Amino acid sequence: MTTSRAGAGAGTGNKAAPKLKPQIFGRYLLLDRVASGGMAEVWRAKIFGADDFQRIIAIKKILPHVCEDQEFIQMFKDEAKITVQLQHANIGQVYELGKIDDTFFIAMEYISGKDAKTIWSFQRQRGEPLPVPLACFLIQKMCEGLDYAHRKRDNFGVDLKIVHRDVSPQNVLISWEGEVKVIDFGIAKAAGKASKTQAGILKGKFGYMAPEQVRGMPIDQRADVFALGVCLYEMVTGERAFVADSDFSLLEMVRNVEIKPPTLANNKVPPEVERIIYKALAKDPDDRYQWGSDLGEDLQRFMLMNGRAPSRNDLAEYLRQNFTVDYDKERLRMESYRDIEMPEQPKPRAADDPFANVNVGAPAAPAELDSSSSAVMAALAEDGASAPPPMPTPPPQAAPTAPRIPTAPAASNTGIRAAPGGRESIRPAAPMAPAAIPVAMPPPPAEPAEKGGLGKIALIALAVVLGIVGIAAGVGLFLRGSGTITISTSPPGAEVFLDGKLAGNTSQGDLVLQGVPVGPRIIKVTKQGYVPVTQSVNVARNQVAEAAIALPVPTALWSVKSKPGGAAIWLDGADTGKVTPADLELPVGNHTVELRLPNHRNTEKKISVEADKKQDLDVPLNATRVNYEIRSIPSGAKIFDVGNQQLGVTPWIYKDLSVDPPFPKVVLKYPRCADYDVTIAPDDREGVEQSRSFEMKCK
Repeated sequence: MTTSRAGAGAGTGNKAAPKLKPQIFGRYLLLDRVASGGMAEVWRAKIFGADDFQRIIAIKKILPHVCEDQEFIQMFKDEAKITVQLQHANIGQVYELGKIDDTFFIAMEYISGKDAKTIWSFQRQRGEPLPVPLACFLIQKMCEGLDYAHRKRDNFGVDLKIVHRDVSPQNVLISWEGEVKVIDFGIAKAAGKASKTQAGILKGKFGYMAPEQVRGMPIDQRADVFALGVCLYEMVTGERAFVADSDFSLLEMVRNVEIKPPTLANNKVPPEVERIIYKALAKDPDDRYQWGSDLGEDLQRFMLMNGRAPSRNDLAEYLRQNFTVDYDKERLRMESYRDIEMPEQPKPRAADDPFANVNVGAPAAPAELDSSSSAVMAALAEDGASAPPPMPTPPPQAAPTAPRIPTAPAASNTGIRAAPGGRESIRPAAPMAPAAIPVAMPPPPAEPAEKGGLGKIALIALAVVLGIVGIAAGVGLFLRGSGTITISTSPPGAEVFLDGKLAGNTSQGDLVLQGVPVGPRIIKVTKQGYVPVTQSVNVARNQVAEAAIALPVPTALWSVKSKPGGAAIWLDGADTGKVTPADLELPVGNHTVELRLPNHRNTEKKISVEADKKQDLDVPLNATRVNYEIRSIPSGAKIFDVGNQQLGVTPWIYKDLSVDPPFPKVVLKYPRCADYDVTIAPDDREGVEQSRSFEMKCK
């Protein structure tokens, strides 16, 4: 189970996607299930972040009934721990290994497209294999990803010795953009791996195993090279490399490498590709390509020698033309996901959560306020109210308001509570006009009051109320207070907004804002030509909060390619660590891109990056030294230098020849043919492998 099936749409036709019922899974939102097997299932999922950030990923979950299978769980963990270390354009990325409610899961890259097995089956139904150049390009990209894994070292420089052991068309994905990704390192072998494979236990698909793997012998990266050779054979021929009536017979065929010659299975397979297949499928590992890069280089050399080599765009165009319905359905599916938000989580009611209104960081009331607070308590007691139970302190951003005066002993939303250390603090009640505050008046006297007595009582009560309001407001303001924010920006000269209002700019240096109310404040910084930044700053009473904000330059995506590929990409004089073809996220502005490839001239290109505009840079590289093959008609002519010393017999390769003059001269001689003088003048635009044929005049 893996993300490999994430791009395959079910059914046919451009019908609207079914109504989704997303499920919350930890910090992820599961959208719909992609595939399910006996041990695990894969879901499309969405992850959310700040400022409307969202991303579609894949979640691979262990099914409940195998949670007790410790061997499978360990293999599941190994897959994540191995793959998370592999960050390469041709390997499916793993982001996280986690556990939610006893369910292990892997969060990984969502790859929308088709797996190579689906493509192979599609071509088989059409009665013709995948075009040879596309098949070679596909396998070459697999070689790049696996070679990276084979050579991977940990942070201490120790070789991890990773071997995939399950390389097959099912475990390679081709995205709609033409990207090739090797996936499913579930049974990979690596040094230091927690679960060790027992001797004699075969793991993987028999038809893609190397002979030494079938024999139960120790294996290394060359076992994966053999599997790559099987994949290449099947892609260019449209047939299985090993077919038998039983597993025993199949293993015997693999052990002895019994395959039909590729050119017999498909007469359109060039002899050079057949040679590459045979070398990759050598029975003895020492006779094979030793590394995936060796196989990939031979495939690339073949493609370059036979016209324009395919690119990622060619593979993308092939997919979209031949799987149009699935591609359209996937676009509709992505559109349907766009507006799905994470559901609001139910919040506990205040009555159920004793800490709902507690502000852990609220300062206690100062000592000098104790008497005032006691006076408020006394006023309430005299007014017929009993002391209320303690209440939590409010968050610092709550506005100070007058306390509600209870009219009955059972009232519990008063603004008074006992503070730590014997003090008391104010808990603001809901805002209310003083005239609306209920006051517990004393019962009317049994005897008629003196003239004006009732008015005096009313005035006294009103004075008490207004005094309480004033005391509460003053205490609240004292507790809240204000602070200072110092804001610096890089670059300077940016406008600063505080809680949505323009507060100043940093053109003269740091901006100092005084008298800022305590609590969290939102700062937004803008400057033309830069991406705005919004940041939260917590202001404490009588404290200085500092905010150093760097404004990022807007970027745009550039696709950098070269002919031939594999060139190191340098940007503005610094190595990016990437090789062509690669996508670079470049800051807006003018830049210099330099491509460096052994035996080729370093090539510089000036580019201008514009915001939100994806562009392509395709650079032909000129060779500096070449291997120049001399052919003759008829073949077998002897080659002599100007000193009449024989160099060889055609076809013959003049190795490591400079493309700059002076150029060497040779003479071709053949019985009953006139001597043929040749000046070997390579063309630096034609790559490192060049050849010329010369027809001799014969009797």
